Amino acid sequence: MLGKKSDRTTSLLTALLVIFLGAVSIVVILVLKINIERAIDEFETIVTMNFQDKNHIESLTEDIYKENFYVYGKVWSEEAYVGNSYYESINTEEDIRAILSELSESALSDNYGTMYSTISEELNEYLNMVSKVEEYIEAGNYEEAESYVSDVINNKVLSINKELNVLEEQINDEVKVAQDTLKYRLISISIISVVAIIVIIATTLVIVYLCNKITSKLEDYSDILEFKVNKQSEEINEHNNRIMSIQNSTIDAMASLIESRDGDTGMHIARTSAYVKMLAQLAKNQGYYTNILTKDYIEFLVKAAPMHDIGKINVPDSILKKPGILTHDEYNIMQNHTKEGGRIIREALGSIEEVEFINIASDVATFHHEKWDGSGYPYGLKGEEIPISARIMSVADVFDALVSERCYKRAYSFDEAMLIINDNIGKHFDPILSRLFVENKDKVKQIMEELS
Repeated sequence: MLGKKSDRTTSLLTALLVIFLGAVSIVVILVLKINIERAIDEFETIVTMNFQDKNHIESLTEDIYKENFYVYGKVWSEEAYVGNSYYESINTEEDIRAILSELSESALSDNYGTMYSTISEELNEYLNMVSKVEEYIEAGNYEEAESYVSDVINNKVLSINKELNVLEEQINDEVKVAQDTLKYRLISISIISVVAIIVIIATTLVIVYLCNKITSKLEDYSDILEFKVNKQSEEINEHNNRIMSIQNSTIDAMASLIESRDGDTGMHIARTSAYVKMLAQLAKNQGYYTNILTKDYIEFLVKAAPMHDIGKINVPDSILKKPGILTHDEYNIMQNHTKEGGRIIREALGSIEEVEFINIASDVATFHHEKWDGSGYPYGLKGEEIPISARIMSVADVFDALVSERCYKRAYSFDEAMLIINDNIGKHFDPILSRLFVENKDKVKQIMEELS
């Protein structure tokens, strides 16, 4: 009798325990479901808001570069400006002010209010500067306009670009934090899910069935969440690719504009880039400088080649287009374009490009007028003190300059130019690279004829 009563008590307690554990398991599952939905909603809210902010940054970046090249065209080369189909007859001031209006409305409700306010003030100052340039032009004060663009507006654009890059990095950091937080929450939820499943299996088949059903739903939620995270990541990557495309287009446009100021049609950039690629690959294939001339290095070098004379943007037309011999002071100003080129590249691209590319591009711009015998400028480096990127650029640049007509000289024939390169092997040029260039003159001539 006592045994039966004890068994009934045990059975009752077991039943109550099963019911209690089942109830606890159901509550846990419901809490997990609510937490997953909340995590998804919070993540979507954060990513959506930050993606909108990144779109603002993308639009501002594109509009600033458009407006700035509009100013360059008006000040330095109206013909080159009109011929650029990407920026043809574009007035973006209204677009910039519209974006500023949207930023001023959102700045009160997001995490970047102070930064938005600073950028808004900087952009308003920039637009006022553009208006001032147009006033100079209308008054016929082109020299003042050129000086104002070179000394004031360029620095303002660089400052705004840096602030936009900082803001974009902050936004990327916040998205990453949101992704990491979501990841940790999912890990915690997964651990609790496993415990709940074990409890359900240990109590009753009914609870096991319910647990399996809920687990299936959790897996569906995980798949949905992973899909959404991947989609957001793809959109962010597409955004970054668009920014890089804009930046590359800007670099090419700036280089073309500078070449047009120097009296060239723009094919100098295409030809020198082709010569650089040919010479670098020849040196690598024949076993020279293979520790440096990797595939990535050569790709970066070819990409950097169009920017070798970017520092000429700060050289006045009176010097750049002078048909006669430059004075001592004028020559010093002209020489300074190498240092200015390296500075512009590091300041404008330092925070948005890979370090190796920035180093190569800066070396090309700064040192491409150095000579193997130490008689070049700006620092009088000699031999292998000169970066190999600049030594390759030097051969390509000098050869194309020789066969091109300039305001201060006639164009040399192909054979005359090759003879000059040959005579300067080991003097002006790296002996290995210049000898390879001369020995492969048929390839050089083919490039010259195709890109003339």
